[in-house]
Amino acid sequence: MPLTSSCGTPRRVTARRSGNPDSRGSNQYVRPSQSPPSPAARSATTRQLQRHIADLKAQLEAAQQQLRLTRPIGEDRYHLASSASCPPDTLRLLAHDHTDSVRIEVAGNRRTPPELLAELARDPKPSVAANVARNPSCPLETLAQLADSDIPQVWSATVRNPRLPPERLDRLAAHPNINVRQEVASNTSCPPETLGRLAADRSARVRINVASHQHTPPAALARLIQDPNPNVARCAADHPDLPRAARAMWQLAHGSDQPAS
Repeated sequence: MPLTSSCGTPRRVTARRSGNPDSRGSNQYVRPSQSPPSPAARSATTRQLQRHIADLKAQLEAAQQQLRLTRPIGEDRYHLASSASCPPDTLRLLAHDHTDSVRIEVAGNRRTPPELLAELARDPKPSVAANVARNPSCPLETLAQLADSDIPQVWSATVRNPRLPPERLDRLAAHPNINVRQEVASNTSCPPETLGRLAADRSARVRINVASHQHTPPAALARLIQDPNPNVARCAADHPDLPRAARAMWQLAHGSDQPAS
């Protein structure tokens, strides 16, 4: 007798097939082989997992840096901009930060790309351009441009940079501003010829720097021990490259048989 539903219509009955496990609709399950993987397969799987973990760590670090960049708290961006491990791409973002102190740190970071330093050299904040001038990675072309700045904070930092070309230092040695000549005389890369000319500078502050400079020629030191300014003469007398004859004259004039100290 056919089965009917509650509505009186015939009910379809589906019979389960059996026998052939490959037949469609079979509910039988074929158990896969349980043979253990080979050592080579296990090693390959381990390396794959290690690469995956390393990728996840890199993504996490990048996300953390991005979070620090977007935080409203400037302190995090400041420390990131001054970090020696800060990626160049991150420094490019921070170079346009609205906080001056962040841009100043980017300008002084050795990892800041040269083209970005050239851009920061035109920053309206003098402290930013000055830090570019102090950066050992500053391109020579940018450094030369900063040396012509009219802003004391900028040219002062530029003239102190030991990477400033000697010909540029020699030209700045004739600058009408005493402070510029003083900075030239204290630059560790100032050539001896330039120092020899600055030994006759009208400013005692410049001559003191010349008398203390490690590259000052002995002939210039011999003249400086006779300088009317006692501080200049003392610095020249203390210089290790002072000629022996000039040192003896100094000791005789000052009643001492001991080397000047």
